[in-house]
Amino acid sequence: MSIEVIFQFAALAVVASIGVCVVYAIFEMRRSYAEQRDRFVRAISTVEKFHKLQPEIIALLRSVESDGHALQEIARQMASSLSGAADRQTALLEELRDYKGSQEQGLLKFIESVSERLRALSYPQPPNAVLPSISEPKPENGVYFRLRKEVVSREPQLRFSLLKDWISTNALAISYRVSRGWNTANDLIANIPPYLEAEAEIASGCVLVIGTREHAERLAIPIRDLDSSCDLTAWFETPPNGDRNRHIPAVLIRSNGQFELISKGTSASLLALTLPQTRSMDS
Repeated sequence: MSIEVIFQFAALAVVASIGVCVVYAIFEMRRSYAEQRDRFVRAISTVEKFHKLQPEIIALLRSVESDGHALQEIARQMASSLSGAADRQTALLEELRDYKGSQEQGLLKFIESVSERLRALSYPQPPNAVLPSISEPKPENGVYFRLRKEVVSREPQLRFSLLKDWISTNALAISYRVSRGWNTANDLIANIPPYLEAEAEIASGCVLVIGTREHAERLAIPIRDLDSSCDLTAWFETPPNGDRNRHIPAVLIRSNGQFELISKGTSASLLALTLPQTRSMDS
């Protein structure tokens, strides 16, 4: 074979190779173009769909904005309502305090009138004497009674004053219990009204010492005739004008574990008193 024929075959092979490459490149370009066209079509379709949904999106945004304004208005109304409720509650509490204060003042006045009446009853009265009148508020559903107990419970000085009046008036009630026998000091004060919160102990075996919760002062009354066997005779003195039925408790205060005398009481023996003279504040 000649050299010219070989060169011709070589040239044909090169041309054929170039043709194959060109055809391959054309096919690749067509495939890439088709992919780009599909993407472009999808993009256009997406834009069209978004364009169609745009009114709904705008309406939704406007609805959200409107709801936000409505929620803000509701929040403002709630804040205003809460503020108004707080103001009404404050006003109601003030009215309640005023009412309670007026009831307490009325109760204190009533208790003072009771004390004045008891003091008047403690002295001999002339015939046809007019005793102080007491106008007690009429209880309504037990409100007054509960208020009285609450005031007395939180006022130790008031309880002590009422306790002193009770003992001065009802010495015979204790005398009766002494005469019937007893085991503890609490047995002797069992008839004292519970709201006075009385506490008791026996001193030197001959004197009953009575107090009330959270009050330092104490009241002392003899539970038998005082003689040389009792070392507490200095706490008492003979009743004025020889009145053996007049009984005043001594007033003491505890200091360093010992009782100190503040004011003397009468030495009338409880056992010498007669039971029919007993008056009761418990009713």
